[in-house]
Amino acid sequence: MENSEAQIREAVSQLAATMPVGQIKLSRVAELAGISAPTVRKYVKGKQGLRSFMARHNIVASHDGQETPELILEAARRVFAERGYDGATMDHIAAAANMTKGAVYHHFKNKKDLFWILSERRLNQQMNLANAAALPEGTTAEQGLLLLFKGVLEGLVAEPGWTRLHFEILSRTRDPDTAKLFQRHDDYLINRIALDIAAAQKNDEYRADIAPEAMAFLITAVVARLSQYTVLGVDESTVASLLPDIARILVSGSGSRGV
Repeated sequence: MENSEAQIREAVSQLAATMPVGQIKLSRVAELAGISAPTVRKYVKGKQGLRSFMARHNIVASHDGQETPELILEAARRVFAERGYDGATMDHIAAAANMTKGAVYHHFKNKKDLFWILSERRLNQQMNLANAAALPEGTTAEQGLLLLFKGVLEGLVAEPGWTRLHFEILSRTRDPDTAKLFQRHDDYLINRIALDIAAAQKNDEYRADIAPEAMAFLITAVVARLSQYTVLGVDESTVASLLPDIARILVSGSGSRGV
């Protein structure tokens, strides 16, 4: 392939990853490729020949209107879960997204940038889970804990690769950014669950002389253990069978009247 055609291919790939084919202008292709517009028209065969040019060079257009950054993030999520953080590369992510590496770099600076965005999203999902753990009217503390643990276990089993990745990244907490992310995660979950414990104390479901944060700490410790079981491959049904008794122990041990 001549150098000019290779440059045009790369420019078209970048543009096709960021906009619908119909919006790609050959003048913009020429600008990105550093080639004159007449030369671009010669190789592409004019605006009408753009799709044929893309087909010849296996250039994938924007996927039915789905935003390209989302496609890259989804590809990165799969690659990180499969290969781990150290084993994943931008080449792997580009291949999983069916894009050129240049198109990936157009949206994200590096692998770390992609990972932190995905980590923030996962953190937000867990925050939402904690928010949803507020007890519905008439639900006892024990029932609420059991619902929370079951929801956590389902999420862990659904994405075991990301559970392993959690422990892989946890080992990197010498890095201030990593430590900050995990600290934010733990602080939010403990504080959010402590609010529910405090509300349950007002309804005499927990002893008033127990710090809500202490109960929240124990609950999140169970969640951490569930994560370890998932990584070790312990049978889900075996773990699930323990949850009712775990919830009962935590609630009755705190002096609950709602059992």
